Amino acid sequence: MQRVGQRPGDLRVRRGRRRTAIIDVVVRRRRPVRLRLWMVPAAFAGVILLGAGLLSLPIASESGEWTGSVALFTSASAVCVTGLVRVDTADHWSVFGEVVIALLIQAGGLGVTMYAGALLLVLGRRFGLSERQFFGIELDDVEVHDVRVLLRRVMRFVIVVEGVTFALLLPWFLAEDGLRTGVWRAAFHAVSAFNNAGFDLMGGGRIMTAHADEPYLLVVMGTSALVGSLSFVTVLNMRRAPRRWSLDTGLVAYGMAGLLLVGMIVLLGSELGAGRVLEGQGVVPALANSFFLSVNRTTGMATVDMAALQDSTAV
Repeated sequence: MQRVGQRPGDLRVRRGRRRTAIIDVVVRRRRPVRLRLWMVPAAFAGVILLGAGLLSLPIASESGEWTGSVALFTSASAVCVTGLVRVDTADHWSVFGEVVIALLIQAGGLGVTMYAGALLLVLGRRFGLSERQFFGIELDDVEVHDVRVLLRRVMRFVIVVEGVTFALLLPWFLAEDGLRTGVWRAAFHAVSAFNNAGFDLMGGGRIMTAHADEPYLLVVMGTSALVGSLSFVTVLNMRRAPRRWSLDTGLVAYGMAGLLLVGMIVLLGSELGAGRVLEGQGVVPALANSFFLSVNRTTGMATVDMAALQDSTAV
């Protein structure tokens, strides 16, 4: 029967009494791993020790014998891209050893940007203000806020410049050394030049002195070394109009141009003439040598006997 006051279709829902439940919640906070300045030198040290171990193996030397302290010295020189060697690279090391040296040069040439970026990825950190300061990058230098994007741009920059250098060097080395040796030497010198490493495979302890009359080779390697010495961040920022360059980019660009021109002028003024290191060279070879020597003041490569320079040039 229908109750009084209730219409057909009415529905009454009885709600149960709410019971208070007590839940214990334990919040565990993960301590964020902070970036420390010692991490990058530690990474460099690890790469140097790994390279020294590989270079000390018998397979890394032409003689098939173990290499002692020279392996550590060479590994440190390659990673730190100083160009200092105790043995001739082409004469002492096998192809395996030369490949190891090229990889060490590449690892060292990528430098702080790649090492710090890799640390950010490992630690899961965002690319914020403190991370930019850790990189040493001005806020206006890069427009990216993701370290993955930055690292991809760095690698793209390295691959493009080294690839172009390799393509330009390849015809010259093919004509000099044949197919197999020419391809490897073009690749090795592309890596060495771009990273300002100073290592070469010319053999006989000659460095580049046997090729002082090869303007093409000197200009290609010198230009690659110049671009590599500017750094990725500077080149990226230089895509803008000069008035929009950051202070750091302006100092690097104008400073490098000034040093290059002053170096060329000093070399041409002091070393052209009888009894000088550029004696007898034509206009083009003299310009190419002065350009190469001025650029490579930081790489260790030379086309002349540095001990024979005039005092004014050495100063």
